[in-house]
Amino acid sequence: MPKIGELFVDSGEPLIKMWDVFAKSEMRPFVKHSHTRFEITVVNSGTGEYSTENARYPMAQGDIFVFSSNEVHCITKIGEGGLSITNFHLEPRYLSGEFTKGFGDGYINFCFSHSDKFENRIPAEKATVLRMHHNAIREEFLNKNEQYELSIRAHLHLMLIELLREHNYRAHTSINSSVYSMLSVYD
Repeated sequence: MPKIGELFVDSGEPLIKMWDVFAKSEMRPFVKHSHTRFEITVVNSGTGEYSTENARYPMAQGDIFVFSSNEVHCITKIGEGGLSITNFHLEPRYLSGEFTKGFGDGYINFCFSHSDKFENRIPAEKATVLRMHHNAIREEFLNKNEQYELSIRAHLHLMLIELLREHNYRAHTSINSSVYSMLSVYD
């Protein structure tokens, strides 16, 4: 799994990381896999199937998959020719403290749950903006131009806003009222 980059190391662990994965064609058992990190995955090429405890989603080039912290998910099928994806993981602690001054501590809830209307798969035709920011983060990691960390931070927050505005992601846990008033203008 070629690592693309890591940022904002805290206690030896990166708060943000991105890497590429290529897997060969196969059927896989549904293994309950989860982690504390919030995940955004882009399908670069190939086909397959992502399974959760409640649904099965086809995977195709350009699709984006989003999983909240501790949400069970597993790639259960990889089509002919294999599957290439880029994973982006966000440690929930990133959305608290110095990284989100002005948002309030309620912003961290974003990582832990999503609305019942949200589906983990965002089809390619509806994922253009998210994919653009995801790819921009990838390029910033790879090129490491001046202020790349700030650019990654900006693209990340724009992706989170896009999820709230356009994809029914709104978490059903309570959000700090100052954050809600800031974000509600995007509904």
